Amino acid sequence: MKNLTPIILLCLAPTFALAGTPDDAGRSEKMTTLFQCGVGTESGFNGWKVNGTSHETITYFEKDHIELFNHNPGNFSISFEKKIDEMIGFTDLQLSADIATEENCIINNATAYLSVDGKHWIALNKDVRDGAATFTKQMNYLYLKLVADVTFFKEGRFRFNKAVVYGDYDSEKLLPKLEDKAISNGPNMNQMKAEFFVFSFEKKVNIETQSEDEYEFVLSNLQGQIIMRSTANGSKRFMTDVPDGVYYVSILQKGTLVRTVKIVL
Repeated sequence: MKNLTPIILLCLAPTFALAGTPDDAGRSEKMTTLFQCGVGTESGFNGWKVNGTSHETITYFEKDHIELFNHNPGNFSISFEKKIDEMIGFTDLQLSADIATEENCIINNATAYLSVDGKHWIALNKDVRDGAATFTKQMNYLYLKLVADVTFFKEGRFRFNKAVVYGDYDSEKLLPKLEDKAISNGPNMNQMKAEFFVFSFEKKVNIETQSEDEYEFVLSNLQGQIIMRSTANGSKRFMTDVPDGVYYVSILQKGTLVRTVKIVL
């Protein structure tokens, strides 16, 4: 095997498959496999960034795993990081990783982190080797980082064998409980305040509302240029054909701005 120092390699396109295979027991049958690489998949670990090693650590990037070897004892927090665009647009994310000792080392814990920008990270509490899950209303996580707290003994060795990210989205979790909210407008005058929940999924903009009153949907870029506009009644899904990026969705009723939301498409 050829010795390599920790580097960022060029990404290869990941393989996508529907959930529910025998190897994926223990997760929801509804969830989709957004990304997977390593042992038992068709994708290797190209594109992963490794940090936290020392100059004494030897890193082997093999076809279906990453192996790390240390001649001398020591404690390290070794991180494996990758940008995974496929996580965008999902409310529920479930992560699984096979990180295992080979010889003369102990993996004390393995924690998964998610980030929108690759700089600010949110940790998932459960050890990712047992499967860790999270729910997000923003649906804009792009980066995954797995951090293994490893104790090496003399001639210690461990392997990162596999990583899988599953996803699902549930509009019912996102839609707030709607209650009658009286708006005073003279004697005996009450009306329902219309509430709108906006989220994006796979180049689609979803509007969830219990109001049946007509409203106008306006999609604009960060420079304020209108990309798309349409009228609708009730909950609706709008198809878009725009470059990847951040946009604004505005909801208007009777010429009045009701809501503006920043989304990722």
